[in-house]
Amino acid sequence: MSRFWLLAALAAAAPAGSADPARSARREVEAVFAGISQRLSLQAGRDARAVAAGDREIESLSPAILKWGWRATEPLAAVLRDRARPDKERLYALIFMSRIRDP
Repeated sequence: MSRFWLLAALAAAAPAGSADPARSARREVEAVFAGISQRLSLQAGRDARAVAAGDREIESLSPAILKWGWRATEPLAAVLRDRARPDKERLYALIFMSRIRDP
C-alpha cells in the first residue's frame, strides 16, 4: 500500500502533460524564448526606463523555466550556443541557467 501512495505522490508532483519531461522542458523553453524574442524586438529605440521595465517583465518569465529544474539546462544551453540569436537573448539563457542551482 505504501508504494501506491509513493507513486501517487510522485505523479502529482510531476508537471501536467509530462509524458517525456525533457521534451516538455524543451517546448517550454522554446515558448518562453519566443516571447522573449518578441519583447526584445519591442525594446528597440525605447528609452532606458522602458527597456528596464521590459527587462523586469522578461525576468518574471523565469518560473516557467525553473520549474523544470535540471531538465531545462540543455535547451537553455542550446539557446546560449546559438550565435544567430541576439546577445541579450543569449544573456537571459545564461541568467536562467544560473538560477537553476542544480549541480
